[in-house]
Amino acid sequence: MDALQLESQTHYAGNPSLLPDDLIQSLRQTLLSAKEITDVDNWLAKVNGEIRKGELPKHGISELKKLRQRGYDKKRKMPITAIEELPESKGQADSKAMEGSSKSVEVIDSPTKTPISVSQRSQNQENDKPDLIRNLLAILFSGLVVVGSSFLFWMQSIDLYTALGFATPKLASIGGLLISLSFAAYFGITRSKIALVCCIYSISYEGFLVVSGTETDEKIRKTELITTDPIVLSQLAKVEFSQKNYNEAIERYSNPKDRVFKNQWYRSKFVKPRLDALSEATIKLEAMRNEFKSTQKYDHRTYLKISYRLGILICLMVFAHQCTGQIWMAIRGPSS
Repeated sequence: MDALQLESQTHYAGNPSLLPDDLIQSLRQTLLSAKEITDVDNWLAKVNGEIRKGELPKHGISELKKLRQRGYDKKRKMPITAIEELPESKGQADSKAMEGSSKSVEVIDSPTKTPISVSQRSQNQENDKPDLIRNLLAILFSGLVVVGSSFLFWMQSIDLYTALGFATPKLASIGGLLISLSFAAYFGITRSKIALVCCIYSISYEGFLVVSGTETDEKIRKTELITTDPIVLSQLAKVEFSQKNYNEAIERYSNPKDRVFKNQWYRSKFVKPRLDALSEATIKLEAMRNEFKSTQKYDHRTYLKISYRLGILICLMVFAHQCTGQIWMAIRGPSS
């Protein structure tokens, strides 16, 4: 055990600033040099302590868990050491030693009957239970965020696709959402450059949709507000009434069968006054619309909506990537 302690202190305890890869390599070499169960137990205690600290990055914690499983496997395959008992006669000691050696050989040769003590089993359960609970809670939280942000972004994107003139805005919004989720999940599993390029394309497309669709939708909404304003509607009714009177007068003035056809008196008394009334009402209506637009010119709601929708998009892709990566690691499990 002195050699094991000396090697561990040289590689690990004496160098607290080791990088994760150097630390894992040092622990791997220490495990290979372990010859007794007590050595492996002390080594497992150190590894579990590092995992519980949580100071290493995520990939370092994952590698430590894999290495810890190798330690458990090596411990199960090692022969059980005999417990010291009272002094016995030489013949009895030799016979029991032969029985112990034969039993240890049988244990090693029979992989289906690997002895595991109750204390070791409880220790394994205590070490794995907190990690399992933390992983499940993280996956559950990430999944809830993905579902909620997906629903919110889908509801927002329907109006954007409608404003941009898509024939089937609901299907288009589902397709865009599927692109974002798929690429984020693909990157969470593979971590490849192709997946990263796909994620960049997806967020660029959705970002352009948010900016362009929001600006177009705001213009449409402002136009609807102008057309539904009571004052504007009243002036619009005056324009329509003036237009109707002018059309009647000009129709009689231009009809050869009418008795006021090309009549200058009728033109000066009816056609021209009605045309002037129509022009005045139209100019007044246009002035009202321009005034209404000027009051909304410095409206910052458009930029607020763009920021809000982009935030939902980023939240969606980040947590979809995180949730998929956690699920993938849980499915793979620790490998020896």
